[in-house]
Amino acid sequence: MRNLSIRVHWTYWRDEQFGGQNICEFPVEVRFVSQFDPNAISKILPTGGILITDLKKQQLESGWWISTTCPINIQNGTPFKPSLALVPENKDKIKAGDYECIGE
Repeated sequence: MRNLSIRVHWTYWRDEQFGGQNICEFPVEVRFVSQFDPNAISKILPTGGILITDLKKQQLESGWWISTTCPINIQNGTPFKPSLALVPENKDKIKAGDYECIGE
């Protein structure tokens, strides 16, 4: 299944913190990692839901970040998983949207 990365709107939210909002008509799981925090943030977002990171604009401009977005399986309520691990070695492929969402 194709990823839904274009269905998350990334911008600066409250207190100028960077985050993404789900603009799909259905829930998705967003995973996020940056140069400043190698531990991935993972959150299931309902329609309109927002994932806020701890990153400010100055940090983002001086480093990198990547995220994956996959739908939730409506049959069992679990998220599909990205076909690529959210690690620095995969950042170019992930930024290009070159990953699939797969069931377990």
